[in-house]
Amino acid sequence: MELHLSGRRLAAVTLQIQLEILVRSLQAVIKAGRLIAVGAGTCDVDGSLAIGGMPAARRQMSLPLPLTVNLGDGWPLVA
Repeated sequence: MELHLSGRRLAAVTLQIQLEILVRSLQAVIKAGRLIAVGAGTCDVDGSLAIGGMPAARRQMSLPLPLTVNLGDGWPLVA
């Protein structure tokens, strides 16, 4: 990030943002022997911010994931 005043650069600061997401569970929707949808259950999130190489903030939390991927006619689970 750069700080400018009247078009002149006064300072530059390096920001580093790190985000790690771990999906904990998945939900499968099965109908008539076919996988028709996959949904995400929950995830753990770990995020951190460093300014100029110095740690400034860190936060961890678990979140529900309201995401479902519809697979149309589905994939057969039985041959």
